[in-house]
Amino acid sequence: MAVAVEGDRENWDILGEYSNKTLRLKADRWTKAVQNDDTRSTLLNFLDLDSELVVVSLNPSNQLVATSEVPAGLRTKGVYFLKASNVPLVREEDTSNVRDHVIFGDISPQPLDQLSTLIEEVIIPMLENPANRTGWPEMVCEDLSHQLYSLRGTVYRMWGQLRGQTLLPLPFGLDTLEKAERHALDTGEMTDSQLKSAIEGVVIKWVHQVEEVLTQDTEDLAAPDYFPKPLEEIIFWGKRRENLTHISNQLKDKKVRMMSNILEVTESAYYPAFVKMCADVAMAVQEARDIMVHLTPLKPLLEGLEAGEFQDSAPLIPPLMHCICLLWATCPAYRKPDRIVTLFKEITNLLISMGRNFIGTVGFQAETTEPLLKINTCVSILRIFRESFQEHREKVASYFKEGERPRLWEFHPNNTFSRMDQFLIRLANIKEIFDVAKEFLKIEKVEFGGPKGKVLGANISSVFSEFNEAYTAFSIRTYDCLDPAEVAFEEGHHQFRRKIAELEQRLSLIVKHALQESQSAESYFKVVELLGSMLERPIIQAEYTNCLPHLLQLLKTEIEACKELFDRWESSKIPHEDQDEESHLEGATDGEDDAVTKDAAEANDEDSVPHRYFPPVVGKLKCLREMHARVAGNIQTFTQMKHTFTKMLGVMFTNPNRVDSQLKVLPLRWPQLGPFSHSFESLTPPVKVRTLF
Repeated sequence: MAVAVEGDRENWDILGEYSNKTLRLKADRWTKAVQNDDTRSTLLNFLDLDSELVVVSLNPSNQLVATSEVPAGLRTKGVYFLKASNVPLVREEDTSNVRDHVIFGDISPQPLDQLSTLIEEVIIPMLENPANRTGWPEMVCEDLSHQLYSLRGTVYRMWGQLRGQTLLPLPFGLDTLEKAERHALDTGEMTDSQLKSAIEGVVIKWVHQVEEVLTQDTEDLAAPDYFPKPLEEIIFWGKRRENLTHISNQLKDKKVRMMSNILEVTESAYYPAFVKMCADVAMAVQEARDIMVHLTPLKPLLEGLEAGEFQDSAPLIPPLMHCICLLWATCPAYRKPDRIVTLFKEITNLLISMGRNFIGTVGFQAETTEPLLKINTCVSILRIFRESFQEHREKVASYFKEGERPRLWEFHPNNTFSRMDQFLIRLANIKEIFDVAKEFLKIEKVEFGGPKGKVLGANISSVFSEFNEAYTAFSIRTYDCLDPAEVAFEEGHHQFRRKIAELEQRLSLIVKHALQESQSAESYFKVVELLGSMLERPIIQAEYTNCLPHLLQLLKTEIEACKELFDRWESSKIPHEDQDEESHLEGATDGEDDAVTKDAAEANDEDSVPHRYFPPVVGKLKCLREMHARVAGNIQTFTQMKHTFTKMLGVMFTNPNRVDSQLKVLPLRWPQLGPFSHSFESLTPPVKVRTLF
């Protein structure tokens, strides 16, 4: 690292002392700065070479640096050193001429402040000095003065705009204003025509400036990519009140009153415009003050709404609407449709912003429960706001004082809540995507049985793969899908819907084959249970409905089989107790051969006596109940299917039938067998013989 030589001391001292003093830095800051290679090189180029300017300032890291030009974006003021001549700077301490040939000063972080100071303290005094105008034509001098004061007025207005104030520039020639006013009041004439012309010219500029301020309204805050919130409404009216009050104070200034007297006495054509401007400003000041008085109660409610959690904001909406109704009824200055519509739009912008922050980044992943819950909450809050608006709109007349003619909210809600409606549509589209994903993600592990189960499973996997590809496209997007103005999402959503329609068409054919291949009602119901709510998709439901006749045929076959069993069951008779005892005794004395012969005969007709190893009544009851469960179970499943057609047909199967009647009659015949019926003829044969059957 380079080190300063002995002869550099005077140069460093001059630059360093002034920099530390004007920037209010410690002495060691300059010592550390010149040890940096870049800073040292810049200073040496200025001192020893042809560089004419060096600027010392603090960079964003709060380090002291030197540059050969004014840096952009100064955070604090800087220091400049400028060579005043081409005389080489002497480095030796004893003969140093740096103080004689270098100009130094401060640079404001605000360029406009620097320019204003330069015009006021350098340019105007220099060009207005008569000694510098020697030999100039009078016309040139007048034109130069006009241009100088016009430049000063422009910079003055810009300087005020940066601070949120409207500054009214004064005309040149004010040194003779008091004398000209006195002469005009005494004689009714204006001898200084140049001063009168300058006054009239500046009045024209004032009228345009004030008119621009008066025509400003809160609806001007909105931009295509910027949506103001309600607290900005209160800030706007607070600043407007201060700005108009400042303009009013400027118009009450002594010099302005002198200018007004001159225009009035001389019957200037611009005097009526000046009087109207003053009256408009006074009225606007009173209006801004009145509006601020009535807007202030909204501030704590809006701050509480904005600072709270979005999901807890529903109870804060009715009090807010109540205060808005009071504002409308008690503040005539704010009782304008445009202003109240703007306020509702700003509240809508706030709720949309809070809703977007509450939902967060929408990630189209496998987990859909949490995003759907947040979207439903957001939709609920926005609907509560809309319902509260409608409720208070209908009763806004009750907020006016008795005897005062009420003014209703006659503006159209669609214009007021257009952005909220777009946001709700966007949420509905996102919810639709999640709902579709929730259904299609279920088919990932669906498997079918039967001869064609493997083929149908492969087709299902193909459909799921294509869906997953279309669904993943949303997760790699580069835009914010919650932005209602984002057109790219609409295009992606339309493409997604077209793809889903195609996949549902293919899936409906798979469902059709799976249902048609079912060989029994039970297997049909298993396919329906496996697919679940996917069958409620409109395209799939159409094919599902077409397959219902096949289900009816399966149910018919099942019922006919049960009817055949029931007829056989009904033809069988319950043996009497004495007959059971006689058969039992005969079987015990005939021997093993007769038992085998008897059992073999019964085996030929074993289907006619169900549950042959049970007591007669119990066996018949058990068989009857199984037939009842076999039929009723299928019928119950059929009626519980989520389809209008099945619900209508299910009524046919709920009527009393023969099985139900027998279940009621058969137990009544039980006592006829006696209390100790022991007919166990099926258990008479030996165990080895019984196991054959």
